[in-house]
Amino acid sequence: METMWLISLVLVVGASAGSENARWTQFFMCVTSDLGAWSLLDKHVLCAAFKSFYHYANMEMLQCSNCDKYFHCVTNLDVVRTCGDRETTTHAMIALSKCRELSQTGTRSKDGAGDMAANEYGRNGGDCYVKYGCANRCHYNPADGSCVPANCDE
Repeated sequence: METMWLISLVLVVGASAGSENARWTQFFMCVTSDLGAWSLLDKHVLCAAFKSFYHYANMEMLQCSNCDKYFHCVTNLDVVRTCGDRETTTHAMIALSKCRELSQTGTRSKDGAGDMAANEYGRNGGDCYVKYGCANRCHYNPADGSCVPANCDE
């Protein structure tokens, strides 16, 4: 039982770290309501949570303007490609994304709707860079990890 609470805590921190406005209790209740408490022990759900945290931390570290949608897209693409069991990971990403948005804003915002669209585009195998990279004024270069305007010069 202690393992479940530890894993749940890691899931919550991983999916919401860095968000000053996150309402932790609301987020946790939302995730456990959507996924069920025992699903938090599922390796595919944990993989989704850890990869979400990894991409979020990378985005925060880079502080690359206009790249939020790109990272939403890439996170979902990465999770469904590498965490196995597509149905479980898709369900986990939908729940994590929805609950994080609700815990930040209390409602679904216009920006949140764009985030959700980027999440879905990534989960469906879309080309995140073409859609959300330079075309969206995001100067991130996934090949070298840089974020400079010259990345979008043609």
